[in-house]
Amino acid sequence: MLRGERVVRNPRARELVVNCDSAGTAGSRCETGFSCDDMTRSMVCSAFPSSSDKAVGLLLNRVRYKRMGKKLSLSLRAAISLSITSLAIAGLASCKLFLLTAFPDLSSSSSFPTKVWQFVGSPNISVGTVGDIGIAASPGGVLCVVYQDWGPGKATAMQFVGGSWTTMGSAGFSANGISTPSVAYSSAGVPYVVYQDSSSLAANAMQFNGTSWVQVGLSGFSSGSASMTSLAIDPTTGVPYAAYSDGGASPSGATTVMKYTGNWALVPAAGRGFSGGGASYTSIAIDNTGRPYVGYSDANQGNSATVMMFNGVSWATVGSAGFAGTVAYVSLAINPVTQSPWVAFYDASAGGKITAMKYNGTNWVTVGSAGFSAGTVSGVCLKFDSNGNAFAAFIDAGIGGKAIAYQFNGTSWTSLGGAGFSPGAVDELTMAIGPNNVPYCAFRDASSFYASVMGFY
Repeated sequence: MLRGERVVRNPRARELVVNCDSAGTAGSRCETGFSCDDMTRSMVCSAFPSSSDKAVGLLLNRVRYKRMGKKLSLSLRAAISLSITSLAIAGLASCKLFLLTAFPDLSSSSSFPTKVWQFVGSPNISVGTVGDIGIAASPGGVLCVVYQDWGPGKATAMQFVGGSWTTMGSAGFSANGISTPSVAYSSAGVPYVVYQDSSSLAANAMQFNGTSWVQVGLSGFSSGSASMTSLAIDPTTGVPYAAYSDGGASPSGATTVMKYTGNWALVPAAGRGFSGGGASYTSIAIDNTGRPYVGYSDANQGNSATVMMFNGVSWATVGSAGFAGTVAYVSLAINPVTQSPWVAFYDASAGGKITAMKYNGTNWVTVGSAGFSAGTVSGVCLKFDSNGNAFAAFIDAGIGGKAIAYQFNGTSWTSLGGAGFSPGAVDELTMAIGPNNVPYCAFRDASSFYASVMGFY
């Protein structure tokens, strides 16, 4: 029984049996003499292809779930849940389907995950190693990933359509190398990307016209170095906005926002470097009425968090400037239901763990508990689904540098799919919410440096 594992069902003994050839060949036979291919449901004929997956098979084998018409005990439910979580990490969603079929009484169990993290398509979607990554989902559900291709350092984009990843336009479509790509779709389904050009160090923007990536406005529109580039699109007008830390502003590194309406223009016209001090980890979001907000780590406030909103005339501070302690990896998002701005960040006062806060109309208040991650964090990304549910994804050093995501349930932050959904440590992470309210995370594996995408569904 230890040479290899496959989950099949013995319809006579009503027993779940694990016993197949070590190669996991589809069509191999179990103790009942039935081939996996004879099953009427998806019986995971190609399950357990690797040693880590076989360990899960051994767990299933040891449990030897004899139902005999009885409900499963809590310990068995916990064992199945553990197995499913592990299988989901390996992208074996069919195993989950099978166990739900074999044990229908699990479907109502709160201990059994109804959704799991799984790879979107195949893992390692990039042709080679990558650097910075951005991801966005179109109104029609197309996923677009733009990354720095470590070969030439230029931008390459991939889209997930028809069950597979394909290159959007030409690989390496940018004129020069890039960093910090930020991707967004317009309501019309047009993808845009803003990034820092590694040659000029200025901000540059491009859009995909269905065939190729084309320039949006002048190349290097920031007229100076632009780091921490962040992109958002006005949902009321389709106008792209770019925020960045502006090396050409006074003082250097202050926040600048520009928008594209045929030409790139400052917001407002005399608003270059409106933060009045150095800003890092710049993040922009726009509410449903077209008001842009920017959050950042504010050098004038001891690198605390500050959020500002453009009121149509000038940029105004939302609440108090520097409303948190020393922060990094600031991510700003707008709740689509309440229109309130939220931020999540690396919180030095909480030992480098993640904290989320929201503006209640008067003050910034902590959402859930401060420092709710297991360890220090990086790559923080905060998003909302269309129902106003908040999701935070990040890299957590407390779980070996794996990617993890949490959802706020109205009281506290709870992890989605267990502690660490990525197979191993990652060192780049970004998140998008699809029109089906599914969270998707794109990341770079810290060992292979290849890009992969996983979704929670």
